[in-house]
Amino acid sequence: MFECILVILLIIAIYFYWQYLLLFIAIFTILLVIRSIYHIKAKKEQELIRQKEYEELQEKLWQKEKEHQKRIDNCKKQFIEISEKMHKIEAKINNVLYKKRPLYDMPDIVFSTIRKNSSYKDISNFIVLDVETTGLHARNDNIIEISAVKFIDGEATEYMSTLINPRKEIPVEATLINNITNEMVKDSPIISNVVDSFSSFIKGYNIVGYNLEFDLNFLFVNNLDLFSEKRKFYDLLPICRKHISKDYIYNYKLNTVCEYYNIFRDDAHRSTSDALATGLLFVDIANEIKDTIYDV
Repeated sequence: MFECILVILLIIAIYFYWQYLLLFIAIFTILLVIRSIYHIKAKKEQELIRQKEYEELQEKLWQKEKEHQKRIDNCKKQFIEISEKMHKIEAKINNVLYKKRPLYDMPDIVFSTIRKNSSYKDISNFIVLDVETTGLHARNDNIIEISAVKFIDGEATEYMSTLINPRKEIPVEATLINNITNEMVKDSPIISNVVDSFSSFIKGYNIVGYNLEFDLNFLFVNNLDLFSEKRKFYDLLPICRKHISKDYIYNYKLNTVCEYYNIFRDDAHRSTSDALATGLLFVDIANEIKDTIYDV
């Protein structure tokens, strides 16, 4: 618009006052220079404003990250404090040798779920089972760590855990996941030597786990007594899929769901840490579903 006006004035000057052409050219040039200076100044001011907004945004992001890290540190501290309060029950080692059972002999399992009318006893007193293994197939792969964490009235009270000698080399792929090496398990008992102790530990309690069928397959073929008494089995993975919308989390891995509930583990993919985190997660989700599981 500004340039159009100047051009019109210049045309008028040329037509009527050609003798003043040089004067108009000078004025036109001066006005263009003034306009350029104004635009340069305005551009610098805008850049300064954007720079200030960017710095303020960076400061907010830094503060948010600082608060997030502080929250993580506090949650990890709480997790460690809960871990340290638990009493460890040592697994009794015997000389019994069991032969692996075929997986097809395992009874069909109907997994229970958490409902608003679920009883206080069912979902506040339970044992979480978790195993680390050499691979994914219970028939051919072996357990290298087993943990059972007992919850009473919704609180972790005691646990039993031990590394297991699989009597075979641990694949590198497994070690990359759980950080358990051949050196760590070389002096550990074999699963047959401790399975009776774990069977006694879980007696009388419902069982909780995350992707529980995986753990139960390994434990059944290795002779853990799971089915001699009536008990409920809670697989938290399908419960999470039903209870937590995909709008809130990007997958349903244990680590992702725990982070969503501010449960930050100190040693992910080790069985005791995973079992404790699963138990705490179970209590939190039960609280949400029932409003509070402690309203007897």
